[in-house]
Amino acid sequence: DNDVDMDFDLLLDDPGVEDRGGVLQLDYHVCQTAMSITLLDVTEPGTVELFDIDEELLATFLVRAGKENGVQTIPFGPDGVPLTRHIKLSLNSEGAILEVQACPTPGADLDPGGVGPNPTDA
Repeated sequence: DNDVDMDFDLLLDDPGVEDRGGVLQLDYHVCQTAMSITLLDVTEPGTVELFDIDEELLATFLVRAGKENGVQTIPFGPDGVPLTRHIKLSLNSEGAILEVQACPTPGADLDPGGVGPNPTDA
């Protein structure tokens, strides 16, 4: 769209140009225990959905409408959401991800296609 970096500093000159919102999906190579997501500049409500390896919905969290340049952290419960392979952020306004806290789920099986670390590499 209107994403411009005229001075080539790898930062958008006007990061607020995508104010119509959209969907961003994060895909993990191995199952994660998703703990939280921190967002910036979200001015309209949205959702965060967590999916497993089979694309089954594990959990949905609401994103609150905030203010310009506001920061919000959405915790995914005290123990997180294990076996997460995809995080889908749906926004109705501009916004950015500042941080996702996640770590590999201990003992999670690899998918049948072999995606994930090779056990013989250890």
